[in-house]
Amino acid sequence: MAIKIIKSRTRFERVAALEQLSNDWWQLHKAAQARRYDSVIWHLHKMKVFSKMHKMSLPEMLVASGSIK
Repeated sequence: MAIKIIKSRTRFERVAALEQLSNDWWQLHKAAQARRYDSVIWHLHKMKVFSKMHKMSLPEMLVASGSIK
């Protein structure tokens, strides 16, 4: 699944993008626990934009980034 991430990017850029996604997932989780709903919406929107940019579904992205198994 991680192969679907834009192939024209360098390995470094792909790794950085997946690390950012993993960080966004963690921030989303923490915001949900703290009931900061405006932050939850912001992180979901950010992840949605990321998924469209890389043509991957949200579950595919989260598995590729190692956020979920």
